Amino acid sequence: MKPAPERIGGARVLSWSTIGRRRDPEEAPLGPVVGEVQRSVVGIAICRYDGEVGVFLFGCDEEWNSRTDSWHSTFQEAVRQAEFEHKGVDLKWTARTREGTFPLELAKLSPESRQFATRLFAAVPQAEPCSRMEGRAHADLLVEIPSPTGDPDRRLVIWMEGGDEPSVGFGEWHTHDGLWGGDDAMVELVKAILADQFVLAHDIGGTHPGSCGGLDLRDPNALVEELTSRHSPGRVRLWTWSGRGDREVGLQDLELGSPLLESMKTLPTELDRRRAREITLEIRTILLRDWDPIEVGEVPEGQDEYDGYVGRVYRLLTSRPSREEVVEYLRQVESTRMGLHAGPERLRRIAEVAEKLLAVDLRLNRD
Repeated sequence: MKPAPERIGGARVLSWSTIGRRRDPEEAPLGPVVGEVQRSVVGIAICRYDGEVGVFLFGCDEEWNSRTDSWHSTFQEAVRQAEFEHKGVDLKWTARTREGTFPLELAKLSPESRQFATRLFAAVPQAEPCSRMEGRAHADLLVEIPSPTGDPDRRLVIWMEGGDEPSVGFGEWHTHDGLWGGDDAMVELVKAILADQFVLAHDIGGTHPGSCGGLDLRDPNALVEELTSRHSPGRVRLWTWSGRGDREVGLQDLELGSPLLESMKTLPTELDRRRAREITLEIRTILLRDWDPIEVGEVPEGQDEYDGYVGRVYRLLTSRPSREEVVEYLRQVESTRMGLHAGPERLRRIAEVAEKLLAVDLRLNRD
């Protein structure tokens, strides 16, 4: 039987197995559909539709057409169901892997890849056995660290964007060296993902249910900022690399302790979410309309370009900073994150933006 295709019925194939001969011929398949349809199933695949959290277990014929299907909330649950349905069969799961990669040889890596690989392997020893290279000479580093859950959509991937920029992907989320703050910051990010300190946050409900983003829990305010952001439905499902820290959480589940909540002088159960969203929207508008260092304010596709800074600015403002401190923060973002140099005219513009941000009313209760 040929290998499974990239997609089955529009769903992306995560892992697949053929169904071999049963160890005990008397064992009958226990699938959801019996009879002729079940007997036509000779391969099974675990698949996920784009933008969805759960997976489907497809029973397929010789051409990988789906004949049976069942939905499961996790990858592991689908594996257990497959083993139950096909009791007595040795299933050999095959994950889809990248083509054109070769065993790692440090001497054959490009200088940029070799430099980053040396730094990464020293800090994260478990990365080296999971490393390969793309190409046979002057090659790019490629690292794929599988999740203990077995779910391919939680694997940690490290590659060289454009051949010279270290990049990290975790599930649907990714970032690049130039955006994250340099090689050392990227290595620390890898360590945070493996320690379940950097997680994936899937929206529950709202305008875009299942929408996924990265969440850095090393920042004690990150979760509150995520739950009160403009587009958040107020409840998220957190995925961790190990699977041990998976959970659903909303504002009502949090406890007093975040510096942001401390500054609000209120418990999350009393938090005026509507007012918190008004504040974040006002900050977002100032950043997009007045700050706009890369000039995307008039571009429809760029309206969320600065959303990642809204929570950080909100937190900065709650600390009652001086105008100079706000100016310095924005200047640093432009310099270190965007590679821009602020001349005298730009600094005057940043100072005006700082004045507008400092004028934002941060009170939740204005009565």
